[in-house]
Formats: sequence, C-alpha cells, structure tokens
Amino acid sequence: MTNRKLALAVLATILAGTATPALATTTTKDCKPFSAADARDRFDRWNASLASGTADAVALWYAPDAKLQLAIADKPINDQRALRQFYEGAMLKGLKADVKERKPLEVACNVATDRGVVEYTHGGKTVKAEFKKVYEVQNGVWLIKEHQSTVLR
Repeated sequence: MTNRKLALAVLATILAGTATPALATTTTKDCKPFSAADARDRFDRWNASLASGTADAVALWYAPDAKLQLAIADKPINDQRALRQFYEGAMLKGLKADVKERKPLEVACNVATDRGVVEYTHGGKTVKAEFKKVYEVQNGVWLIKEHQSTVLR
C-alpha cells in the first residue's frame, strides 16, 4: 500500500469511523451523505491542520488530483508536490482562515460545493475573499477536489 493510500485509509477511519472502498458504479445507495455541518466541520479541521505546522497534514484533505487557485497563492496549484510546497510556506507565515459567511451547500451524489466569504490571515496581512471548495468522494472519503478563492475588493 502506498503512503498516500495508507494516509487516506487512516483519514477515512478518523473521519467516518470506517473506510469504505469506492465502487466501480454509483447508485443512489452508494451516495455518501454530506451536510452543511459536515462542510463546517471539514473546514474547521482543515484550518486546524494548518496550525499543525505539517504540510502533509493539510495535504491529506486534498484529492491527489486537486486543483487550487487561491487568492494568497502566486499561481494555480495542480499537483501534490506544489500543494505541499505552498502550504509549507504559508504555514511559516501563520496562515489561518475564518469563514465570515456561507452560501447554501450544493450537494449531488458524492460531490458537494461549499461557498462563502473567508478572511485569510497570512504573513501579518488580512485578506477577505470569496471561497469555493468542491468536495468529492474518493476511495470512500470526502476530499477537496477543487479549492478556489478570489480577493474581495
């Protein structure tokens, strides 16, 4: 088992109590539930992982093929190596996020979109931005597939 798969299995156990493998076909009964409370909880836990000082702890929240376009990043992030490098630097600058407003959660089978307004603290500066996190079930675990934020002017 690769380190990534092992880490996902551990995360699945922590988040869901059991790790459930994804099936090749999806039916309604295969759709994992996701609520507004789940979105808040995952955001809070993601934010807490920033304080851990370990980029790997943050990276575990993201799908291997996640795409990031963040207001506080210089360029889009399209792979796990770049994601880890970004968060290593961001954590050194004390990155924190505080959700100020949330829009209604959009949920489909094994995909959920959380949107709203967030205030990032980074390098002694505060930036208010609109955010979007798209979660997707991969190997039985809800992971961040897409993460975007745009500075509010």
